[in-house]
Amino acid sequence: MIKIISKILLIFNICILVIICKCGMGTVLANSIEEPDDVISDENFHKEKLRHAFSANSQYSSNINSYDNFLQMYFDNLTYNYGVNYKGSCGYVAIGMLLSYYDTFLNDDIIPEQYDINSIGQNNNMILRRNSPGVMRDYVADSESASNWLGGFDLDSFDYYNSISSLSNVSLHAKLICIGAELGYYKFYAAKNFAGTNFMKRLNVIEYYMDNVIDYADKYEIESINATLFPSLRENVRNFTIEKVQNGQPVLLAVCNDDYGHAVIAYDYDENENKLYGHMGWGPDETHVSIEDEFNVYQSALVINFQEEHSHTNNYGITSFLDGTITTEFYCCNDCQIITYNHSHFFDGHFCEYCNFANNSHNYGEPYIWIDYSVHSGVCECGLVGNQGHAVMGSGNGINGFKTCIRCGGLAQIGFDFNNPLTTGYIYESENGSYISSNGVIVLNELDVSLYYSGTLQFYKKLFISSHTIHYL
Repeated sequence: MIKIISKILLIFNICILVIICKCGMGTVLANSIEEPDDVISDENFHKEKLRHAFSANSQYSSNINSYDNFLQMYFDNLTYNYGVNYKGSCGYVAIGMLLSYYDTFLNDDIIPEQYDINSIGQNNNMILRRNSPGVMRDYVADSESASNWLGGFDLDSFDYYNSISSLSNVSLHAKLICIGAELGYYKFYAAKNFAGTNFMKRLNVIEYYMDNVIDYADKYEIESINATLFPSLRENVRNFTIEKVQNGQPVLLAVCNDDYGHAVIAYDYDENENKLYGHMGWGPDETHVSIEDEFNVYQSALVINFQEEHSHTNNYGITSFLDGTITTEFYCCNDCQIITYNHSHFFDGHFCEYCNFANNSHNYGEPYIWIDYSVHSGVCECGLVGNQGHAVMGSGNGINGFKTCIRCGGLAQIGFDFNNPLTTGYIYESENGSYISSNGVIVLNELDVSLYYSGTLQFYKKLFISSHTIHYL
């Protein structure tokens, strides 16, 4: 229904445009006025942007080490795996980034395997890896130097299209440009920006891809707002974007300033500073950029609402070397074996910082079942069923050494207390003094209760020795 409404709104906007044209300048056909493409008109500025993106000086620079959700973590660390914009193709680059996010977060079928570029490394901490999975970085090298990635700028419209079409079976960015050409959007006889797009072109390319390439016609809806020809609606575009980002959705956003237009992915919002942040589609140092610092006009915004449940993906790989053999195990973005954003839960009595088990904001029904005096079982948001240490309040001695778990309501017994001055060993403790007992039971300071329920309580590994000296690890 949203897809239909979106189209009706566009038709309605065209009708308004016809009325305006009749009143102001005589009768003009609506389809004679086409929205401009969202592109950089100054080719030297464009080339300099890309030159910097490819230079050694362009390195990840956001330096964010803690994320509230996977959306923020994915795009801030999408430092390499996305298409290269030589000829005004930022719209196609943005579509590719939007689809690659959902291919990793929701369902691995959203991008066919031939286009997937996985994130592979030896460490299970994906934040430290700074390399989100995505699609091919399809640079075109200079004919005289394979290390010069700016060669794409030197190609005319036909040579560039021949280069792109030859990659269309391995590069999603190239495939999308070819879809645009099939729909009549590629400008073979233009002097520059042959692959430029506007809102309607991007909308049609996405629908063609979803309906014909991956056969998702009944599995998605598109929700959008387009103010390109209606300046009075630009604030509505910004408000729409903020609403969707706060709802956990990446937004394909078209923006412009006095010099150029651009298509980006908006994915983060700072409510205190009233700032939207986005991935600019250039280099690794522009993955988390304040949109208002670069642009002053909001043109259009679009989100894809998928009509299906999460299906585990396998785009994160961990490589190991064992007995002379190199093996790679692949994991879903919310698998407990990898770190993607800050969570806290406790499986089998051990602190695990990989999954948001403690987050009680989701509707899991009644997931907590008492197992014994140390643990109860629960269902992680990634679908894993496992044991979780009980959580009790630290005040009072309880009854006969037992306290009531604030999660499952069953009896819990605190294990050997690491705060005993005779103890030497490791402990996980919060800044306010909550700690994990030796049997996995979490003993909470009242200052940490709300943090525990929200899933944001952080524990830090410490070494206790008999003199009660604490060494932070």
